[in-house]
Amino acid sequence: KAQFPGDVVSTGSGLTIEIGHTDAEGRLVLSDGLWYAREHFQPRVMADIATLTGAKVRAIGNDFSAVFSDHEEVYESLRAAAEATHERVWRLPLDPAFEGAIESRIADVINTGAPGASAGAMLLQRFVGDTPWIHIDMAGNALVDGNKGIHPRGSTGYGVRMLTEWAKSNPLK
Repeated sequence: KAQFPGDVVSTGSGLTIEIGHTDAEGRLVLSDGLWYAREHFQPRVMADIATLTGAKVRAIGNDFSAVFSDHEEVYESLRAAAEATHERVWRLPLDPAFEGAIESRIADVINTGAPGASAGAMLLQRFVGDTPWIHIDMAGNALVDGNKGIHPRGSTGYGVRMLTEWAKSNPLK
């Protein structure tokens, strides 16, 4: 029952996603999670965090997570929380020019595209509707080979302190 390139899956929202790469399955799960949260809980703001793309690591390395949002107040509040907790973030674009990156000829969207980190975020954005939202791609930040800053070798727990601080700051009061 494996997925194959060219398969089309239906999401909870009814949108269809073409499988362009079977290793991009995390965004399928996140898509439904974001849609479900928006539909059933109507949050005033949403954030998701994932080790979503290797492209993020190639773009900005392991010292920063990549963040994507077209809501300035949401971005600024998360950036302040990141600064306060010493978990560094770097904003990458969610530009309409990238819309073509996730176009599919057989489904509503495809789960791959270039630039990779932005394409992953563009796909997720389709499922948040009008809810203010920020995506944090922490690929490369979750595990370190040796002592680095406040993190010992191994799993870092990256994002826990930042998101806790962000929630305490009451984004979009």
